[in-house]
Amino acid sequence: VDGSFQGAAPDCRRAPRSACSTAFLLQQCHCTPSRQVCSMFRTVSLRVAPGARLQEFTIVGLGNRAACSPHALLCRGLRERMSPSSATSLHSPSRTARHATQSRASPGDAISPLERAYSLTYLGSSAEDNENLVEDSDRRAAADIELMDPRAGDGLLLTRGRWCWEVRKKTHYQLRGLVHFHNTTKKNEIFVPELEATAKLLAPMGLEGVSTRISVLPRHTDGEARPRQDGYWTSYIVKAKGFTTAEVVIDIELDQRSMTKLKDLSHLNSVLLKISYFSYGPHGRSHHAQRVVLPLQFPVVAKSSPAGGKGSNEKEREERLARTLSVNTHLLSHMDDPVDVVRSYVVPKAKEGDIIAIGETPLAIMQGRYRHPETVRPGIVAKLCCKAFHPTSSLATACGMQTLVDYHGALRVLFAFVVGVLARIFLRKRGVFYNLAGYQAPLIDDVTGTLPPYDQFICLGPKDPREVAERVKAETGFEAAIVDVNDLQVVKILASTDGASPEVVEDALRPNPAGNADQQTPLVIIRPKE
Repeated sequence: VDGSFQGAAPDCRRAPRSACSTAFLLQQCHCTPSRQVCSMFRTVSLRVAPGARLQEFTIVGLGNRAACSPHALLCRGLRERMSPSSATSLHSPSRTARHATQSRASPGDAISPLERAYSLTYLGSSAEDNENLVEDSDRRAAADIELMDPRAGDGLLLTRGRWCWEVRKKTHYQLRGLVHFHNTTKKNEIFVPELEATAKLLAPMGLEGVSTRISVLPRHTDGEARPRQDGYWTSYIVKAKGFTTAEVVIDIELDQRSMTKLKDLSHLNSVLLKISYFSYGPHGRSHHAQRVVLPLQFPVVAKSSPAGGKGSNEKEREERLARTLSVNTHLLSHMDDPVDVVRSYVVPKAKEGDIIAIGETPLAIMQGRYRHPETVRPGIVAKLCCKAFHPTSSLATACGMQTLVDYHGALRVLFAFVVGVLARIFLRKRGVFYNLAGYQAPLIDDVTGTLPPYDQFICLGPKDPREVAERVKAETGFEAAIVDVNDLQVVKILASTDGASPEVVEDALRPNPAGNADQQTPLVIIRPKE
């Protein structure tokens, strides 16, 4: 009750490996001048060297924040007490800690594969406290959104935030997240006069008896505009280059008393959350929205079964130079890290010498590089240029073309369009536009270009694909390639590690083993033949 936790570490004296570890889920608090809000969670990992035994330890608090009150020990910082004879270390891990459990189990409980899968997404991108998440991860996300849309929110940009899955019962789910408003102007104060949220549940079956309740609470850093009992959002001013925070709580419940055949909520696939808000300031009053995709189903990885189990879309194929296995994952989101996803779903099935192929659109989704057409404002250049493209092209719509214009600039796109038209008329040469308009030109996927609910969005190409491929190799030991593949047997390798043979990758992926529909298999294991 006082925020501390005491216990004994597992006996590692007979551990066959270099070390053994356990993990504890601790409550994390958001301190304000008026109250202490304990809403988010993180893990603390404990590693014990072989031959040593930790006699006792105490964990009190998280981070280095001052206490909200004399009794709020959870906000006082991290301390530990260990046996002097044991060679141990207590640390707050970064991204790798997301393989620790998210359930509130006791230290001795085993971490199930399903719990590991849940923790991929819902433990966030780091083990920092809420305030540091705002300052670090969320500012990078805001910068990426602003890069894709320089006019986002008319100066008041809303990020997708970080989320926790706090309640996971058969008939009740609760998701809680912190989203952040960023004032991107240099000198203007922007108001947030209205804010509301709605959610759409996606499921292959019906939703009879399933209800959704959403609460949006202000968590302003200055303590102003405290949450009201009636849920009313009080107008708030965001200073120039400043930010503020809102907490969103989603409760999904199944009423078993209703006339429904559903026994639990396990059939739910994902939540599409829409947060609508008004931006008010020198520009006037304008309406905007941010959409967040939250996955609710996570496949369990079975090491013994190379092609997945019941309900899996994984398929094995054999080509001229290699064998392939498409790997089923959960519905990826902006909270996922590509290396963590590969480590969780691919490594248990891969063998030495394999090459890991990652789809460019799933990678872009994990990087948050997608926009809803509602946020796109087509200009003259986009409306003019899009008419010259084939109807099936992702640049054949005004919004698709404007997405390219927002990223690379109107002058460059217009120049590429004029030169491309002249080259096609007088030189009979195709593809000049894509070579001149910028690297995003051939990578943009327009609406319907990917699986639901991302079929409502315009997806850009991934950021720094070479860096991602190198990270995968460095942290898993497998060669990697970032690829763009379609059903026309066209394979484009955006980036790859030095040991990944382009010839083998292209031969293996030409039949498109991952598919272009809703198979949810964004990863492919390529096993070159000897």
